[in-house]
Amino acid sequence: MLSQPAVLTSTAVHTLVRRFYDPFRDGDDAAFDDVLATEWRNDPADPRGGDARGAMRANVAAIRAALPDLTHEQEAVVVESMSGGGALAAVRSRLVGTHQGVFLGVEPTGRAVVVRTMDMHRIAPDSRIVETWHLEDFFGLLRQLGAGGQSTEGERITSKGAGE
Repeated sequence: MLSQPAVLTSTAVHTLVRRFYDPFRDGDDAAFDDVLATEWRNDPADPRGGDARGAMRANVAAIRAALPDLTHEQEAVVVESMSGGGALAAVRSRLVGTHQGVFLGVEPTGRAVVVRTMDMHRIAPDSRIVETWHLEDFFGLLRQLGAGGQSTEGERITSKGAGE
């Protein structure tokens, strides 16, 4: 008789996902060694290329340098079991901090900002994240910093400005 693969519990996935975001909260990126598979893929990939885990470490350091009082709140986590014992976890998050360092080419403004994110993590049966798909509202962040286009409800924003 073949043994069934271990099933990840919702609690185990929530704990794993929380650990993935700990470096955003505390700056200690050692958690990535525990929660990310060696072959972890990050999509979209860092444009600088190279090792995905190393790029993630650099990105977290840059975010924390720009927003040193950063807080990270997981607003929702939805877990779906996958055949074969793995899982998918969809995470809606909110990053809050004060812009005190250069970020996305914008000099420090001292403004409080909120960045919304959506991530989906594919988790292997061994409780390691093997792939992450992510979207961040960097346009909204740039607008909060005074660097994005201004708009009123219903206007279309383009790279040239509002109202086109």
